[in-house]
Amino acid sequence: MELIFNSTKQFETGLEQVPPQDRGKIIEKINQLAHLFIHNPILFFQQVSQCCAIQGDDLESSLYIVQLLENERIVFTVDEDPIFEQVIVTLFALTSPEQLEQDLADIQGSLYQNPIYGQAKEVLLSGAV
Repeated sequence: MELIFNSTKQFETGLEQVPPQDRGKIIEKINQLAHLFIHNPILFFQQVSQCCAIQGDDLESSLYIVQLLENERIVFTVDEDPIFEQVIVTLFALTSPEQLEQDLADIQGSLYQNPIYGQAKEVLLSGAV
């Protein structure tokens, strides 16, 4: 499986605000988690929190949260594309515990919109870190 990483401007801005000595730790942890998703999914799911359920759909959210440093959380998705043999990791936000709820609401609102009506679907937080 090929690993592909995408990041949003919000994540990049958050990473720039982290002291340089901690940036390497964050990037290393992201790589570690991506490899766990492929090679040891049980351990991956023990280290992350799936942050929401989509009501009314038979879909499972691929939006996760992981605590990195004491005051740093990453909000990200991991999507497996078996046809192209790819795992796509999208990094949405590097955020503090105090800002996490607002960032999640913003990300969920943009991810889980109803394309026909342009309205956000109701999402439920579960087990947020």
